[in-house]
Amino acid sequence: MQKIHFSAVTALLSFLFCLGCASAPAVHELSGEAWGTTYSIKIVASDDDFDADKVSGALKNTLREVDESLSNWNPDSEISRFNQHASVTPFAISAIMNAVIGAAGEEHEKREGKFDLTLGPIIELWGFGAGTAQNEDQADPPSDAEIEAAMTNVGQSSFLIHRPAKSEISLKNPDVTIFLSALAKGAGIDEIAKTLGELGYDNYLIEVGGDLIAIGSGPAGQGWRIAVEQPRRGVRVAGETLTLQGQAMATSGDYRNYFEKDGVRYSHIIDPRSGRPISHGTASVTVLSDKAVFADAWATALLAAGVERGLRIADREGIAALFISRSDNKGPKAFMITKSSAFERLMAKSLD
Repeated sequence: MQKIHFSAVTALLSFLFCLGCASAPAVHELSGEAWGTTYSIKIVASDDDFDADKVSGALKNTLREVDESLSNWNPDSEISRFNQHASVTPFAISAIMNAVIGAAGEEHEKREGKFDLTLGPIIELWGFGAGTAQNEDQADPPSDAEIEAAMTNVGQSSFLIHRPAKSEISLKNPDVTIFLSALAKGAGIDEIAKTLGELGYDNYLIEVGGDLIAIGSGPAGQGWRIAVEQPRRGVRVAGETLTLQGQAMATSGDYRNYFEKDGVRYSHIIDPRSGRPISHGTASVTVLSDKAVFADAWATALLAAGVERGLRIADREGIAALFISRSDNKGPKAFMITKSSAFERLMAKSLD
């Protein structure tokens, strides 16, 4: 199976188990690799109610369906076929694709252009796309002329037409392409959650490459305890600890996927307005939402915006976001944490 590659920002997971409680449901775990990263699924259910073969089979089908629909790295996927379509005529899309495109377009303006599905040419130009691979020791940033030329084919609101009722999309410019990496992982998590719900499970944690959704009260009946990782490359350090019930969480960071040239650091997070990697001091953004696909998109958009502008957007739109920014200090105080109003309210509610 072809893999979707992600710049995974890993959340550290800590679980509260009811040890020694004979009557407590068991925690059943499935894990593996998919979409270019790892996944872990924990389902709280009695042994009698858990059918490992049935769950594994359904999971395998869901993982395959998401890859075959949303993977820019799979040349035979639905999105790859659309990009090869190179036409302004309408293109029929699957239910999964229809939902993802709808999620991306529903709040495009609210994100102030900081999230754009047509950013593919710029992502490829900087070496972070499906057809390119940066070498940290040899990478050269593109020239201003190259960026300007690529940006002529960027603009979701200008070029992409989505007709959700007809399950089809089209382009006003046949040279435009769609890049779904910033949404595919969240959309895939939502599809796995849908699959588990259809199988009758209502208490589970799905984690894929650090993004997740936590449904139910967890193994100890007090929610799922999650620790957000500090944005440090090469070392995993737990930061803010959250208790989640019925929320998805996605983190976007600039510290895992980047290259350096002549002392300048170039992140894979591209500002759609400028066509250049972000250069502000915000290192990561974690977003909580009811759907993983929305958390995924908002985390990317708010990181592109940076803490000052991003916080204004989050407060205006009621987005629960946690910003981690670099400070001039060293050691444990090297980062500053800023929370949106919705994030503060959500965390206070979880403590009630």
